[in-house]
Amino acid sequence: MEVTGAGKCIHVIDIPSAWGLERQTPDGKGLADRAVFDGRNIWEPDSVRAAGLRYYSIGRG
Repeated sequence: MEVTGAGKCIHVIDIPSAWGLERQTPDGKGLADRAVFDGRNIWEPDSVRAAGLRYYSIGRG
């Protein structure tokens, strides 16, 4: 998933629906803090970390 058009100033991405995102892994382009907060647990932590991002899942056991 690529964030475009905002430079490197994005701090939060809100994902209200997981539809279609489970097949993608965020790459962090355009993210100022290189952090992902996954409240829907749609991504595998190891895949996101392998992309060089800090990953925080919410509610995952």
